[in-house]
Amino acid sequence: MSESEFVLAIDAGTHRLTAVTACVAPSGENKVASFAVGGGRDSIAMLAVVTADGDLLFGDEAERAAALHPERALRDVVGRIGDDVPLVAAGFAVLPEQVLARLVLWVA
Repeated sequence: MSESEFVLAIDAGTHRLTAVTACVAPSGENKVASFAVGGGRDSIAMLAVVTADGDLLFGDEAERAAALHPERALRDVVGRIGDDVPLVAAGFAVLPEQVLARLVLWVA
């Protein structure tokens, strides 16, 4: 890793997702810093919400939507990775790997 390269590391746990960045400082020392993923916080709920058109919401927006429409919430995503059975919410089916991939893209 050079001084101009940054690495984003994501920890997708059962209930929370956190992220950090790492880079090489001009001194040659590795610098690691928290990465704000939601509303300035360093973690968000491990949650996705399916919208009426089948898109996915994450972060604060997903938490607000899940409070209004709990039937659209997708939880236990990480625990279901590798399952052949998709997660289903509001008539939409999606594989857990797809939800996690979209969440990683959203964070990045």
